[in-house]
Amino acid sequence: MRPKLSFNGSKGIGATVVWDEVVAGSRVVRLQVGRAFIGVYHQPPRAPRGGAFHHLGIETDDLAGLVREMIARGYAFRNPVREEKSLKYVMVSGPDELLIELFECHEPERWGIRPD
Repeated sequence: MRPKLSFNGSKGIGATVVWDEVVAGSRVVRLQVGRAFIGVYHQPPRAPRGGAFHHLGIETDDLAGLVREMIARGYAFRNPVREEKSLKYVMVSGPDELLIELFECHEPERWGIRPD
């Protein structure tokens, strides 16, 4: 049974759950706070490293183009781009070894992504 998430109310941050599914074997909850989003990925780090969370996710509308540009600039990716039902994604290490997920959503309307 999944724990219930509650982010609204007088003492909450005013977030709305816009997406809650299992992706790549872990639960992912996408919260909308105004025009911003917070993605909560339910998976602890696999190895000791700094920080209190698993990774930071950044959405793009052209993942293939972004990956090509980053490779040309010398970035090394952990794996090739992975394709899931609702998104494609790739992981890269940040300067402090924090994992950064670059992803492109296949269902922007479900995630509350607007092109404005």
